[in-house]
Amino acid sequence: MPSTEFNCSFQAEKDLIPDGQAFENGLELTITAPGAAHQQRFNMNLALVIDCSGSMTGAKIEYARQAASYVITLLDERDRVHIIAFDDQVSPIGAAEAISENERRRLTHLIGMLQPGGLTNLSGGWLEGCDRIASAEGYGINRALLLTDGQANVGITDIEALGMHARQLHQHGVSTSTFGIGEDYQEHLLEQMANLGGGNFYYIDSPRTISDAFAQEMKDILTVTARAIEVILPIPPGVTLKVIGGWKHEVKNNELILSLGDLSSDKNRIVHIQAILPPGKEGTQIVFPATVRALDQANQLLERQVSLTLGYASAAAAEKAPRNREVAERYASALVSEAANEALKLEREGLRREAAESLQQVMESRVSHLSREFINEKEMLSRRLQHGLSERERKEEHLRAYLEKQSRRQKP
Repeated sequence: MPSTEFNCSFQAEKDLIPDGQAFENGLELTITAPGAAHQQRFNMNLALVIDCSGSMTGAKIEYARQAASYVITLLDERDRVHIIAFDDQVSPIGAAEAISENERRRLTHLIGMLQPGGLTNLSGGWLEGCDRIASAEGYGINRALLLTDGQANVGITDIEALGMHARQLHQHGVSTSTFGIGEDYQEHLLEQMANLGGGNFYYIDSPRTISDAFAQEMKDILTVTARAIEVILPIPPGVTLKVIGGWKHEVKNNELILSLGDLSSDKNRIVHIQAILPPGKEGTQIVFPATVRALDQANQLLERQVSLTLGYASAAAAEKAPRNREVAERYASALVSEAANEALKLEREGLRREAAESLQQVMESRVSHLSREFINEKEMLSRRLQHGLSERERKEEHLRAYLEKQSRRQKP
């Protein structure tokens, strides 16, 4: 039976820390969404934003049409959808509310007429889709699904500017999931838009798997049981916190506020935080009281309080105290995977030696907590970075780093 509880846990790799010195500790917050107790689900308000630039010819546009048509089959009278095509121009193709069989056939016909054209006004198409869904009220899931195979070369092209827009839209209740296909799209741009936009990022290596990625996204959306997850964590005096994994966050009034998007039935969201703790006296404690909030399937507020207490002890006692090996390994893996992500950016800029050294440095600092398999994998990447990667290799390694730093990667 699925769980109907909204569960949270807060752990550290070390509960007992040495006195008299600053100390780095890995914190792990895990949130588990309630199970779906019945067939109720959130109403969906979607924008399908499809790249129709010239590079989408052939199999790409054909499978994009199939994926968009598949999404339409999953919608019903509870839902609303906008279909936006873009090349250098932005073209609203069709829209529907309270989707009936007649509307479904009409939208499927319009999708079938999509054709590739000019350049790539990614920002124009995406913002148009977001604006359309932002105007609606009373919908649970407001999400833009952006599919592109190319570089943003018309309109807003700056990664930071597009990330800022994604953050602002998410603050107003509109999330974004991104789908990059092939070898030419900007992987770090699409990941940042998804991270700051409260959605998911997908790498599609073959046109034939476009529908698979959309199917996974829709499966997640249809089974959301905890929406708009927010964590409020007061920062104790003297403590410095760094969020690992690219999750959307801000520090306000000495509180760390994490915005973690939506979570599907019984799924976990795991967030790692690097805590630099100030020197303290033996016998004293640091307490991290977190409040976790979300909306359930009935749009009712879910709220949980969870607390983590760390104690100061003598250096000898702290050294002998057990370490949570599982938390330490997951935290170390997230740290190294985030470093791998940054190293891939350096490699793309031609700074190959710097890329390899930066990754190796972080890995060596956590090597005692990593599995041999993980170490071998990242050492291999470090060597490959020094020689340079192909576009396909960059995309594959970027996806791996994205999944690992957010603890999303499924182990075989």
